[in-house]
Amino acid sequence: MSSLISDQVLLENIEQLGFTSEEALIYFALVKHGKNGAIVKQLVQETSLGRTTIYAILNRLIEKNAVIIGGPSNTAKKATLFVAGEPTRFFSGIIEQKRRDLDEVEERNLLYHDHFQRLYQRGIEFTFETLDPFIQPYFKTLILEEGWTVISQIVEKGMTTFGCDVFAYELSIPGTISGGGESQNKAFFIVYLFDYDIEANETSRKFFIDLARRKTRDNIRVGGPFTDVKLKDGDITIFGRTWPAFLASGKVGQKYVDIGQIPIFPIGNKLLFLSTVNSKYLEVLAQVVYEVENISPDSSVELEK
Repeated sequence: MSSLISDQVLLENIEQLGFTSEEALIYFALVKHGKNGAIVKQLVQETSLGRTTIYAILNRLIEKNAVIIGGPSNTAKKATLFVAGEPTRFFSGIIEQKRRDLDEVEERNLLYHDHFQRLYQRGIEFTFETLDPFIQPYFKTLILEEGWTVISQIVEKGMTTFGCDVFAYELSIPGTISGGGESQNKAFFIVYLFDYDIEANETSRKFFIDLARRKTRDNIRVGGPFTDVKLKDGDITIFGRTWPAFLASGKVGQKYVDIGQIPIFPIGNKLLFLSTVNSKYLEVLAQVVYEVENISPDSSVELEK
Protein backbone atom coordinates (compact mmCIF):
# COMPACT_ATOMS: atom_id res chain seq x y z
CA MET A 1 0.00 0.00 0.00
CA SER A 2 1.34 3.42 -0.92
CA SER A 3 2.31 5.67 1.99
CA LEU A 4 1.39 8.77 -0.04
CA ILE A 5 -1.89 10.50 0.74
CA SER A 6 -4.11 11.03 -2.28
CA ASP A 7 -4.43 14.48 -3.85
CA GLN A 8 -8.14 14.50 -3.07
CA VAL A 9 -7.51 13.97 0.66
CA LEU A 10 -4.91 16.77 0.68
CA LEU A 11 -7.29 19.12 -1.13
CA GLU A 12 -10.06 18.40 1.36
CA ASN A 13 -7.72 19.16 4.24
CA ILE A 14 -6.71 22.48 2.68
CA GLU A 15 -10.40 23.37 2.39
CA GLN A 16 -10.84 22.64 6.11
CA LEU A 17 -8.34 25.42 6.82
CA GLY A 18 -10.72 28.01 5.39
CA PHE A 19 -10.18 27.79 1.63
CA THR A 20 -12.85 27.43 -1.02
CA SER A 21 -12.53 24.36 -3.26
CA GLU A 22 -11.08 26.49 -6.09
CA GLU A 23 -8.64 28.28 -3.77
CA ALA A 24 -7.49 24.90 -2.44
CA LEU A 25 -7.02 23.65 -6.01
CA ILE A 26 -4.83 26.60 -7.04
CA TYR A 27 -2.82 26.60 -3.80
CA PHE A 28 -2.23 22.85 -4.10
CA ALA A 29 -1.15 23.22 -7.73
CA LEU A 30 1.38 25.86 -6.73
CA VAL A 31 2.64 23.75 -3.82
CA LYS A 32 3.59 21.05 -6.32
CA HIS A 33 5.70 23.61 -8.20
CA GLY A 34 7.66 24.39 -5.04
CA LYS A 35 9.83 27.51 -4.91
CA ASN A 36 9.97 27.68 -8.71
CA GLY A 37 6.33 28.77 -8.83
CA ALA A 38 4.10 28.75 -11.87
CA ILE A 39 2.55 31.17 -14.33
CA VAL A 40 -1.17 31.48 -14.95
CA LYS A 41 -0.92 29.61 -18.27
CA GLN A 42 0.42 26.56 -16.42
CA LEU A 43 -2.35 26.77 -13.83
CA VAL A 44 -4.97 26.91 -16.58
CA GLN A 45 -3.56 23.72 -18.08
CA GLU A 46 -3.34 21.92 -14.73
CA THR A 47 -6.71 22.90 -13.25
CA SER A 48 -8.98 23.54 -16.24
CA LEU A 49 -10.07 26.84 -14.65
CA GLY A 50 -10.31 29.99 -16.77
CA ARG A 51 -7.62 32.68 -16.70
CA THR A 52 -9.96 35.33 -15.28
CA THR A 53 -11.08 32.97 -12.53
CA ILE A 54 -7.50 32.03 -11.68
CA TYR A 55 -6.40 35.67 -11.43
CA ALA A 56 -9.27 36.39 -9.04
CA ILE A 57 -8.37 33.33 -6.94
CA LEU A 58 -4.69 34.30 -6.86
CA ASN A 59 -5.59 37.77 -5.61
CA ARG A 60 -7.60 36.22 -2.76
CA LEU A 61 -4.77 33.83 -1.92
CA ILE A 62 -2.29 36.71 -1.89
CA GLU A 63 -4.54 38.55 0.58
CA LYS A 64 -4.50 35.42 2.77
CA ASN A 65 -0.69 35.29 2.57
CA ALA A 66 -1.02 31.86 0.97
CA VAL A 67 0.63 32.96 -2.29
CA ILE A 68 3.33 35.47 -3.11
CA ILE A 69 4.34 37.07 -6.40
CA GLY A 70 7.64 35.53 -7.44
CA GLY A 71 8.69 37.97 -10.13
CA PRO A 72 8.92 37.58 -13.92
CA SER A 73 9.11 34.18 -15.55
CA ASN A 74 12.37 33.12 -17.21
CA THR A 75 10.55 31.08 -19.82
CA ALA A 76 7.57 33.24 -20.81
CA LYS A 77 7.79 36.90 -21.72
CA LYS A 78 5.70 39.32 -19.61
CA ALA A 79 4.41 36.41 -17.51
CA THR A 80 4.44 36.61 -13.71
CA LEU A 81 5.37 33.73 -11.46
CA PHE A 82 3.19 32.92 -8.47
CA VAL A 83 4.66 30.90 -5.59
CA ALA A 84 2.86 29.06 -2.80
CA GLY A 85 3.72 30.13 0.73
CA GLU A 86 5.89 27.47 2.38
CA PRO A 87 3.28 25.02 3.77
CA THR A 88 4.80 24.49 7.22
CA ARG A 89 5.13 28.20 7.90
CA PHE A 90 1.80 29.09 6.32
CA PHE A 91 -0.24 26.40 8.12
CA SER A 92 1.43 27.29 11.42
CA GLY A 93 0.35 30.87 10.83
CA ILE A 94 -3.24 29.73 10.27
CA ILE A 95 -3.17 27.74 13.51
CA GLU A 96 -1.82 30.70 15.47
CA GLN A 97 -4.45 33.01 13.99
CA LYS A 98 -7.23 30.58 14.92
CA ARG A 99 -5.84 30.44 18.46
CA ARG A 100 -5.87 34.24 18.63
CA ASP A 101 -9.41 34.26 17.26
CA LEU A 102 -10.46 31.74 19.92
CA ASP A 103 -8.81 33.83 22.64
CA GLU A 104 -10.70 36.88 21.40
CA VAL A 105 -14.01 35.00 21.35
CA GLU A 106 -13.44 33.74 24.88
CA GLU A 107 -12.46 37.21 26.09
CA ARG A 108 -15.58 38.73 24.50
CA ASN A 109 -17.60 36.01 26.16
CA LEU A 110 -16.13 36.98 29.54
CA LEU A 111 -16.81 40.64 28.89
CA TYR A 112 -20.30 40.69 27.45
CA HIS A 113 -22.25 37.46 27.79
CA ASP A 114 -23.35 38.21 31.36
CA HIS A 115 -25.58 41.05 30.12
CA PHE A 116 -27.59 38.54 28.12
CA GLN A 117 -27.44 35.97 30.90
CA ARG A 118 -28.83 38.43 33.46
CA LEU A 119 -31.74 39.24 31.18
CA TYR A 120 -32.34 35.53 30.71
CA GLN A 121 -32.30 34.92 34.46
CA ARG A 122 -34.69 37.71 35.40
CA GLY A 123 -37.64 36.14 37.15
CA ILE A 124 -35.68 33.09 38.29
CA GLU A 125 -35.70 32.74 42.06
CA PHE A 126 -32.33 31.71 43.44
CA THR A 127 -32.35 30.02 46.82
CA PHE A 128 -29.22 29.40 48.84
CA GLU A 129 -29.36 25.72 47.90
CA THR A 130 -29.35 26.48 44.16
CA LEU A 131 -26.14 28.52 44.33
CA ASP A 132 -22.85 26.99 43.24
CA PRO A 133 -21.21 25.28 46.25
CA PHE A 134 -18.05 27.34 45.77
CA ILE A 135 -19.90 30.60 46.42
CA GLN A 136 -22.18 29.43 49.24
CA PRO A 137 -19.76 30.23 52.09
CA TYR A 138 -19.59 33.86 50.94
CA PHE A 139 -23.36 34.31 50.79
CA LYS A 140 -24.59 32.13 53.65
CA THR A 141 -25.03 34.93 56.20
CA LEU A 142 -26.17 37.50 53.62
CA ILE A 143 -28.97 35.33 52.25
CA LEU A 144 -30.05 33.19 55.18
CA GLU A 145 -29.78 35.82 57.93
CA GLU A 146 -29.80 39.29 56.36
CA GLY A 147 -32.32 38.81 53.56
CA TRP A 148 -30.14 39.57 50.54
CA THR A 149 -31.26 37.90 47.30
CA VAL A 150 -29.39 36.76 44.22
CA ILE A 151 -30.68 38.28 40.99
CA SER A 152 -28.34 36.45 38.65
CA GLN A 153 -25.77 33.68 38.89
CA ILE A 154 -23.23 33.28 36.09
CA VAL A 155 -20.74 30.44 36.51
CA GLU A 156 -18.21 29.42 33.89
CA LYS A 157 -15.79 26.63 34.64
CA GLY A 158 -12.89 25.25 32.66
CA MET A 159 -11.92 28.41 30.79
CA THR A 160 -8.85 26.68 29.34
CA THR A 161 -7.55 29.70 27.45
CA PHE A 162 -7.42 31.81 30.60
CA GLY A 163 -6.89 29.04 33.14
CA CYS A 164 -9.71 30.11 35.43
CA ASP A 165 -13.28 29.59 36.57
CA VAL A 166 -15.57 32.63 36.79
CA PHE A 167 -18.32 33.24 39.37
CA ALA A 168 -20.31 36.43 38.78
CA TYR A 169 -23.28 37.41 40.96
CA GLU A 170 -25.67 40.32 41.02
CA LEU A 171 -27.39 40.75 44.38
CA SER A 172 -30.30 42.79 45.67
CA ILE A 173 -29.89 44.45 49.04
CA PRO A 174 -33.05 44.53 51.18
CA GLY A 175 -34.60 47.87 52.11
CA THR A 176 -34.77 51.19 50.33
CA ILE A 177 -32.11 53.84 50.50
CA SER A 178 -33.64 57.31 50.39
CA GLY A 179 -32.99 59.15 47.14
CA GLY A 180 -30.67 56.46 45.84
CA GLY A 181 -32.74 54.82 43.15
CA GLU A 182 -32.62 51.19 42.17
CA SER A 183 -28.83 51.11 41.66
CA GLN A 184 -28.33 51.83 45.39
CA ASN A 185 -29.87 48.45 46.15
CA LYS A 186 -27.67 46.41 43.84
CA ALA A 187 -24.31 44.78 44.47
CA PHE A 188 -21.92 42.76 42.32
CA PHE A 189 -19.67 39.99 43.62
CA ILE A 190 -17.24 38.50 41.10
CA VAL A 191 -14.57 35.86 41.64
CA TYR A 192 -11.94 34.60 39.21
CA LEU A 193 -10.64 31.24 40.46
CA PHE A 194 -7.32 30.12 38.96
CA ASP A 195 -5.32 26.92 38.90
CA TYR A 196 -2.22 28.89 39.92
CA ASP A 197 -1.27 31.63 42.39
CA ILE A 198 -2.63 34.76 40.70
CA GLU A 199 -1.58 36.90 43.67
CA ALA A 200 2.07 36.09 42.94
CA ASN A 201 1.79 36.35 39.14
CA GLU A 202 1.99 40.07 38.36
CA THR A 203 1.57 39.74 34.57
CA SER A 204 -1.58 37.63 34.77
CA ARG A 205 -2.95 39.71 37.63
CA LYS A 206 -2.63 42.92 35.60
CA PHE A 207 -4.30 41.28 32.59
CA PHE A 208 -7.33 40.13 34.55
CA ILE A 209 -7.65 43.40 36.44
CA ASP A 210 -7.75 45.19 33.09
CA LEU A 211 -10.32 42.68 31.83
CA ALA A 212 -12.42 43.29 34.94
CA ARG A 213 -12.07 47.03 34.43
CA ARG A 214 -13.70 46.80 30.99
CA LYS A 215 -16.36 44.41 32.25
CA THR A 216 -17.17 46.64 35.22
CA ARG A 217 -17.31 49.77 33.07
CA ASP A 218 -19.92 48.10 30.86
CA ASN A 219 -21.91 46.88 33.86
CA ILE A 220 -22.10 50.41 35.27
CA ARG A 221 -23.08 51.95 31.95
CA VAL A 222 -25.84 49.36 31.39
CA GLY A 223 -27.24 49.76 34.89
CA GLY A 224 -26.94 53.52 35.35
CA PRO A 225 -27.73 56.92 33.83
CA PHE A 226 -24.16 57.60 32.70
CA THR A 227 -23.08 58.44 29.15
CA ASP A 228 -19.49 57.52 30.01
CA VAL A 229 -17.71 55.77 32.86
CA LYS A 230 -14.09 56.11 33.98
CA LEU A 231 -12.28 53.68 36.27
CA LYS A 232 -8.97 54.97 37.62
CA ASP A 233 -6.48 52.87 39.53
CA GLY A 234 -6.32 53.65 43.22
CA ASP A 235 -6.62 51.96 46.58
CA ILE A 236 -9.11 51.61 49.38
CA THR A 237 -8.71 50.91 53.10
CA ILE A 238 -11.28 48.56 54.62
CA PHE A 239 -11.06 47.54 58.28
CA GLY A 240 -7.49 48.83 58.43
CA ARG A 241 -6.27 46.83 55.42
CA THR A 242 -5.41 48.57 52.13
CA TRP A 243 -6.32 46.99 48.79
CA PRO A 244 -6.06 48.04 45.14
CA ALA A 245 -9.29 49.49 43.80
CA PHE A 246 -10.99 51.12 40.85
CA LEU A 247 -12.07 54.69 41.53
CA ALA A 248 -15.28 55.02 39.53
CA SER A 249 -16.79 58.17 38.08
CA GLY A 250 -19.71 58.58 35.70
CA LYS A 251 -20.54 61.32 33.25
CA VAL A 252 -23.88 63.03 33.81
CA GLY A 253 -24.51 65.92 31.46
CA GLN A 254 -21.19 67.68 30.98
CA LYS A 255 -19.41 66.59 34.16
CA TYR A 256 -18.18 63.47 35.92
CA VAL A 257 -19.42 62.56 39.40
CA ASP A 258 -17.90 60.07 41.82
CA ILE A 259 -19.84 56.81 41.98
CA GLY A 260 -17.76 54.85 44.44
CA GLN A 261 -14.79 52.55 44.84
CA ILE A 262 -14.48 48.97 43.66
CA PRO A 263 -12.00 47.00 45.77
CA ILE A 264 -9.88 44.23 44.28
CA PHE A 265 -8.80 41.34 46.48
CA PRO A 266 -5.88 39.27 45.08
CA ILE A 267 -5.84 36.31 47.49
CA GLY A 268 -3.81 33.24 46.55
CA ASN A 269 -5.48 31.67 43.52
CA LYS A 270 -8.43 34.09 43.57
CA LEU A 271 -9.21 37.57 42.33
CA LEU A 272 -12.35 39.04 43.91
CA PHE A 273 -14.13 42.23 42.83
CA LEU A 274 -16.85 43.89 44.92
CA SER A 275 -19.12 46.64 43.72
CA THR A 276 -21.99 48.55 45.27
CA VAL A 277 -22.78 52.26 45.30
CA ASN A 278 -23.28 52.47 49.06
CA SER A 279 -20.09 52.27 51.15
CA LYS A 280 -21.95 50.70 54.09
CA TYR A 281 -22.81 47.62 52.05
CA LEU A 282 -19.37 47.53 50.48
CA GLU A 283 -18.03 46.97 53.98
CA VAL A 284 -20.60 44.22 54.50
CA LEU A 285 -19.33 42.41 51.41
CA ALA A 286 -15.70 42.98 52.43
CA GLN A 287 -16.43 41.53 55.86
CA VAL A 288 -17.73 38.38 54.19
CA VAL A 289 -14.49 38.07 52.21
CA TYR A 290 -12.37 38.60 55.34
CA GLU A 291 -14.24 35.89 57.21
CA VAL A 292 -14.21 33.28 54.43
CA GLU A 293 -10.58 33.94 53.48
CA ASN A 294 -9.44 34.17 57.12
CA ILE A 295 -8.06 37.69 56.68
CA SER A 296 -7.46 39.53 59.91
CA PRO A 297 -8.34 43.22 60.05
CA ASP A 298 -5.90 45.76 61.42
CA SER A 299 -5.51 45.20 65.15
CA SER A 300 -7.17 48.54 65.90
CA VAL A 301 -10.31 47.64 63.94
CA GLU A 302 -12.89 45.02 64.74
CA LEU A 303 -15.28 43.41 62.29
CA GLU A 304 -18.97 43.93 63.02
CA LYS A 305 -20.67 41.00 64.67
